[in-house]
Amino acid sequence: MKKLMPSVCVLLTIALPGLAQIFTNFSVTLSGSQEVPATFSTATGGGTITLDTNANTLTFVGLSFSGLAANSRAAYIQGPAGVGTNAGVIYALFPTYMGVGTSGTIHGTLPMVDSTFTVAQQLPQLQSGLWYLNIYGWLAFPDGEIRGQLVPVAEAVPEPGVLALSAIGFGLLGLRALRR
Repeated sequence: MKKLMPSVCVLLTIALPGLAQIFTNFSVTLSGSQEVPATFSTATGGGTITLDTNANTLTFVGLSFSGLAANSRAAYIQGPAGVGTNAGVIYALFPTYMGVGTSGTIHGTLPMVDSTFTVAQQLPQLQSGLWYLNIYGWLAFPDGEIRGQLVPVAEAVPEPGVLALSAIGFGLLGLRALRR
C-alpha cells in the first residue's frame, strides 16, 4: 500500500486538470448589426451552448430568438471566422433543432462530426471564438438576418467530478498520513 500511494497521488494530479475541461459554455448574442454586411433587422436572440469534449456534443441551453421580419428558413453554425468576417456552414440547425417562425428556440444536443473540418480541427476553432450562429429569415435577408459569435464563458466553478476526485485524493493523502 505504501508503494501504491505515490502512484495514486501522481495519477490524481495528472487527471484533475484535464477533467475540469470536459464542459465549456459559450455565450451567444444575436443581432442584425453583427451580420456581414449589417442588416437593419430589429430581431434579437441569445443563449448558451455547452460543449462536451468527452462526448463531442453541443447542447443548446435557453437559446432563443424573436422579432424576425419573416419566418425563419435556416439556421447554421458557421466558421471559422472572427467578428466581421463570413465563413461557410459547419452545422445546419434547421429543421432538426428549431422550427419555423419569427420567434422560437434552438434546442437539443448536436453530435459533432467530421465534415469540411475534422472534430479535432473544429474544437480549437470553437474554443478560440471563431464560430458564429446565423439565423436566416425569408427574402428580406438572404445572407442572414441575425448573427452572433460563440464566445467562451470563463468558468469560476469546477465541475462536480473535479471536486469529488479532489476529495478522494485528499482523503487518500490523509489516510496515508494517519498510517505513518
